[in-house]
Amino acid sequence: MNHEYLNELSSLFYSRVKPTERPKEYVKINEKLLSELDLNLDEIDYDSDEIIAMAYSGHQFGYFTRLGDGRAALLGDIDGLELHLKGSGKTPYSRGGDGKATLGSMVREYLISESMYNLNVPTTRNLFVAKTGNAVIRNKVEDGAVSLRIAKTHVRFGTFGYASEMGKESVKELLNYVSNKLYDGVSPFDLLKRISEQGAKLMAKWMSVGFIHGVMNTDNMSLAVETIDYGPCAFMDIYNPETVFSSIDTIGRYKYSNQPKIYQWNLARFAEYILDVLLEEVTKEEIEEVISNFSKLYEEAFEREFFNKLGIEKPEENDHELIYELLNIMYMNKMDFTNTFYKLTIGEYPEELEGFVKNGSLSAHQEN
Repeated sequence: MNHEYLNELSSLFYSRVKPTERPKEYVKINEKLLSELDLNLDEIDYDSDEIIAMAYSGHQFGYFTRLGDGRAALLGDIDGLELHLKGSGKTPYSRGGDGKATLGSMVREYLISESMYNLNVPTTRNLFVAKTGNAVIRNKVEDGAVSLRIAKTHVRFGTFGYASEMGKESVKELLNYVSNKLYDGVSPFDLLKRISEQGAKLMAKWMSVGFIHGVMNTDNMSLAVETIDYGPCAFMDIYNPETVFSSIDTIGRYKYSNQPKIYQWNLARFAEYILDVLLEEVTKEEIEEVISNFSKLYEEAFEREFFNKLGIEKPEENDHELIYELLNIMYMNKMDFTNTFYKLTIGEYPEELEGFVKNGSLSAHQEN
């Protein structure tokens, strides 16, 4: 096992830790993924001196705050994929928390991340879920658990927020690390454009499967542009753009329909974090154009995803209206998001869609 993050970044970006919560009884092992990585779980050294907790900051519900891995530890990496033990106990960034995780939350992350992977949505994945043998007190006493997450990187938008607090040279150091690891060494401005382009596609994927992240803070946004941090999240049942899935999101900041706008907002914060470096390369107007252009990129990606769901291989002018017509019918009739598209696929659509399918423009398009 290697440790690129530890070896290539200065100690400003992490603290060395020893996991106190460790796997005792495996509940679920991702055998196929383990085999692909050629990893033996018995070979993982939880006492290694190279285990760290990552430091970062983040805009949480719009407000900037200092954060870090409060209940996770970065063990190292295999073939460029980082191994992150979640629920591993207190760290210097725990902020009064116990650093533990419940079995239910770890099982949820495993199930949803594997669902996203099989739906071809870029995502982190999990190698296992295991009980620790220790109790965790939340609203009630629950079984403690850990999961081992893999990702291309655990660097977040908020890691650059932290770097910006440390100074321009720290921002450059982190930019070089991420660019070389994930983006073929591109310049900071090209990195910003890549993250915008890939983010538009990721948001379109989320929307096309009815996924609601729940807490899209900048510390929950990955520089690899893959879905990370499955806390409060869900796949929407009854289609409603206003659906919120987080008990702490009392104003609906992260509701389903807001997700693309929030990604764009987070992208703007990322640009601010690295602004001093960007301005060595381009003008402020060029940076603002990238942020503004995200909306167009997202709209194009959104329509591609939904054309695919409707079986429209060669969309014509105004065909995008079909998407919004269908979504409006679903909303007005309180129809299940996933089941509606499934039934359209197998030709057993509900009565509410009869006009849309048989007499509407979808039928005319298919005949053509």
